[in-house]
Amino acid sequence: MTEIPKATFRNLAVLLIRAGIRLRARNRTVCSAIMMVNRLSKTDLINDVCNYTLATACLTVAVKQMEENHIGIRDVINSVHRVLHPDEKMMEIGEQFWGIRYGIARMEFIVLRFLSFDIQFEDPFVPLALYLDALRSWLPREFQEKQVIESCNAVMRDCFTFPRLFEERKVHEIAIAVLCFVLRGKDIELPRTSKPWFQKLYKSSLSSRRVRKLEKVIATEVYGLQLEESPEKIKSN
Repeated sequence: MTEIPKATFRNLAVLLIRAGIRLRARNRTVCSAIMMVNRLSKTDLINDVCNYTLATACLTVAVKQMEENHIGIRDVINSVHRVLHPDEKMMEIGEQFWGIRYGIARMEFIVLRFLSFDIQFEDPFVPLALYLDALRSWLPREFQEKQVIESCNAVMRDCFTFPRLFEERKVHEIAIAVLCFVLRGKDIELPRTSKPWFQKLYKSSLSSRRVRKLEKVIATEVYGLQLEESPEKIKSN
């Protein structure tokens, strides 16, 4: 049997991302589940239950919240099982499956109760989509050939493995940093203007210096890249 890694928050977040990819779930759905796990990790519940069961229940709650009607609880269970046990066959319907299904269903209610039935989160994909739509008109060929939109959505999703970012920064700031991070990584330069694009288009007070700091946080904390200069704290000016 495959050895299951320790249930750290990051491992749980990566599990949900990988299961979400298998399910072809929307990024919003996966990130909603991750934020539920993050909130629950600050309660006593995290010490009293199987964290992988808890994460799976958060994903089923998020699927229902986002009305992903093509995804059933059996799909979620099988996807999580295959991520945790990649060498094993898909779980067949039987006593083990029904036991897990019952446990997940009960855990869903516990999740909702601990979160006081408040499972909303501020969605960073909304401002990201607006910024992408505006900038795509500047460089349509580059955006298409280098799959900028797909990459930005993936990076934003991955940022949820470091939830402190969303606790200490506004979602529109994170969206700007993600877009700049992706454009820099793909060597795409926007047309030069007197001000940075985010100040010119959206009258944002965010400085280029602060955006670079957020990019460093994404590089080091989300992707574990080693930079020559240590990233400064998120809250620094």
